[in-house]
Amino acid sequence: TRTKLASILKGKGEPHVKKLGLEQATVLAVFKLLDKANVNRVCVEELVLGLIEFKHNPANLGVVTTMYESQRILLHINELRHYTEKQFARITMDDLDVVKGRTSVGRFHTIV
Repeated sequence: TRTKLASILKGKGEPHVKKLGLEQATVLAVFKLLDKANVNRVCVEELVLGLIEFKHNPANLGVVTTMYESQRILLHINELRHYTEKQFARITMDDLDVVKGRTSVGRFHTIV
């Protein structure tokens, strides 16, 4: 979690982060980028890989930021789609599976 990471960075992790030439704020910023669902949780491996990428080429931060923001937007779009399908089913008193079938038009299909 973000809280646990901040605690580690202020304690026993501080010398390791400094040895890598990173600052606590940078590590927390990468954490925030990776937290796509905004739940204050990130996989440790994903965080380490994100820090390696940032350390390898800091100029890529803009590209990485755009990539993760795009993933976050897609997550929200997917949540909105699920909500809309449920509300439509509730309003029309239809089975949700039928509604999902109705959301597929021609060659375009819903993304699950």
